[in-house]
Amino acid sequence: MLVGCTSTKTDEDGMKTLNRAIAKTDEAKHSTGESVMGLEILSDAGSGEESMSVRVLMDFTMNHIDDLEKTQAKVVMSTDNSGVKETITMYSTGGYIYSEVNGQKVKTALDKETDTVTESTKLQSFGETNIESLQLKKEGTSQIATVELKESFMKTFVADRLGESLTGLMITDDMIDVDSSTVTYRIDANGYVDKQNLSFDFYVKQNNQKLKMKIYYQNTYSSFMKKQIEFPDLDDYVEQ
Repeated sequence: MLVGCTSTKTDEDGMKTLNRAIAKTDEAKHSTGESVMGLEILSDAGSGEESMSVRVLMDFTMNHIDDLEKTQAKVVMSTDNSGVKETITMYSTGGYIYSEVNGQKVKTALDKETDTVTESTKLQSFGETNIESLQLKKEGTSQIATVELKESFMKTFVADRLGESLTGLMITDDMIDVDSSTVTYRIDANGYVDKQNLSFDFYVKQNNQKLKMKIYYQNTYSSFMKKQIEFPDLDDYVEQ
């Protein structure tokens, strides 16, 4: 990779290139890779000591994502909740998701409303009206898109993600003060986004307190070709 050799496209050209790459990636029939989602909360904005962290790593292989009846998938989800770790392996085939929950093997009918596994491996994308600027640079055979989001949108995005992660708490835009952000996409030579990196460092203001937090998302794809999946015996899974 010739990191030092770069060329820059205009925002308009870069936007078109990025939109095409995101669409091509999300429309891929097969994908293999990993998805990471994380949340860090510091006890005091000035202490620098981490008081809570949640990290979810999903290692996935998915075939025929475009047809739920034909979808075949294996997802290993590893969760680290402030040192408490858990790993769950899920399979999908024949229109069902198979998993083992609290020692019980269950299968659940798969439909577009409940297909959270496939959706969680999709790219995070943002409408053009929410983007302040975009620069696309050539690096070797890849292109790196660096996106700056509008502050008002970042506040909304962060507040929504916190609301999903911290149940029972009401988080509004005016409580969020974004400190820094990173939004990058790497587009490979075939026009796919093979790596996405999102990171937001921010403060939450509430009741005269100011908590420093961070949320991040990383998607890395190693292949968009169909891969062989070895399934266990699924006959003893009970439908819910």
